[in-house]
Amino acid sequence: MKLDACLAALTVLSSINAEALFVEKFESKSLLGDKWVPSEAKKDSGDVLAYDGQWEIEEASVLKAFDDDFGLVVKSPARLHGITRKFDKAIQIEDEKPFVVQYEVKLQKSLECGGAYLKLLTAGEEEFNPTQFHDKTPYTIMFGPDKCGSSNKVHFIFRHKNPVTGQIEEKALNNPPTAKITEKSVLYTLIVKPDNKFEIRIDGEKVREGSLLEDFTPSVIPPKEIEDPNDTKPEDWDEREKIPDESAVKPEDWDEEAPKEIEDINDTKPSDWLDDEPLLIPDVDAAKPDDWNEEEDGKWEAPLVENPKCNSGKCGVWQRRKISNPNYRGKWKRPLISNPNYKGKWSPKKIPNPEYFEDDKIYKFTPMTAVGFELWTMQNDILFDNIFISDSIQDAEKFSDETFKLKSKEEALKEPKEEESTVEDKQESSFEDSSSFGPYLDALKNIDISKIVELLKTEPMTFIPFFAAVFFPILIVYFVKWAISNPVSDSKEKIESDDGFQEEQNDEVETNEIKTQEEKEDNSLNQVNAQSDESTDNE
Repeated sequence: MKLDACLAALTVLSSINAEALFVEKFESKSLLGDKWVPSEAKKDSGDVLAYDGQWEIEEASVLKAFDDDFGLVVKSPARLHGITRKFDKAIQIEDEKPFVVQYEVKLQKSLECGGAYLKLLTAGEEEFNPTQFHDKTPYTIMFGPDKCGSSNKVHFIFRHKNPVTGQIEEKALNNPPTAKITEKSVLYTLIVKPDNKFEIRIDGEKVREGSLLEDFTPSVIPPKEIEDPNDTKPEDWDEREKIPDESAVKPEDWDEEAPKEIEDINDTKPSDWLDDEPLLIPDVDAAKPDDWNEEEDGKWEAPLVENPKCNSGKCGVWQRRKISNPNYRGKWKRPLISNPNYKGKWSPKKIPNPEYFEDDKIYKFTPMTAVGFELWTMQNDILFDNIFISDSIQDAEKFSDETFKLKSKEEALKEPKEEESTVEDKQESSFEDSSSFGPYLDALKNIDISKIVELLKTEPMTFIPFFAAVFFPILIVYFVKWAISNPVSDSKEKIESDDGFQEEQNDEVETNEIKTQEEKEDNSLNQVNAQSDESTDNE
């Protein structure tokens, strides 16, 4: 089996010769620092690196499929990471051809809060400098998984330039699919077609499709007409659909002064009502403090407490309860009638939109000069592999057959089989070794508190899901661990064990009593025999 796996690995590393716009299989560790260049961009505030997260090109550490099969790995938890590889030449999407970008993501320590998406950077007039790659570097496409707390999505965002105004806007996919969170390799594929349709696949299965023109916000094509910003409502424009009837007259019997509520004349005072008892009385148990100075503090008075005679609430001045006034009619108003001058709701007139354009080739995105990862993540050991960019869907599928599918089969064979664990097994599993929260502990050990404070100050809305995703699960884990270490079955077993021990003690006592009784009987029999022998001798 190992020999077959090695042969399969060699096949993966040597048999792929498909025509492609870009292929990266990370076949050598020397690519890091040579072709793949980490960002050295500084923070605006000084000389501190903005992207201090470390990168490595190495084998998988979890469910490794093949020896010497390397990937690009995020090594630092709770850090910003930035790295790019420049294309040999800029990629330009051609007429009537699809555009495909796919790559593998392996979340070796799961993903609770972080991104694993890539960016295809926009080719500009100036030469791209990979060491200065940062979050504001223009990109053409952003694609891939992103998760933090309850937010879990596969991004597809593209930047589009309005040919009329020259303005560039980000267009984000509505209702993006959910990312697949697993320790196994996951293949993410984006296909953009020359009919302005798109398709997203996960592990080769289609999970989302739609239109570049209809499924993105803001819309790529602006409306043909817009409201005239210079138009104003005419002074005689009447928007009132109903108006008061000026011919109406208030009825003579309409009493506007009648109160809404009146006293209930049928209500009577209870016989046990105490009119002269106050609700609060001086506390007879209170004593003036020894240090009370009446010249400075004034005359001392005992604090008031609730009158015990008024616990039922029947003290003080009695008043009849209030009821609705049957004669109440309120302020008289003229009834409303239809407005004969009503013209409807006014709105500005429509004029041609000066920013409108028609384009049936939205799929021809702006040229791309490099591929990069610009990420914040709480979990490290995220592995990227087999980046493939092509203008052929068939070539992309063939490439995944010879890489991802072979790797996926090997990972499935090496995945541990689930077995029913006993209570003892659960108790033996220690807090540090639990795979459920090991990633949290590794991440928390390396958290830079100053960065967390900075995140709270600069991006409070990002900090909230980050806090919920990182710290709240730890409380859940502690609860689960306590429940596992204190199972109900243990108590039952202990009771049963105690009962068994008690039964053994009872059996032992009964056995000892029987032995004692037998010994007494033997002694009595010996005495009788001895007396019989003495009588015989005397005779």
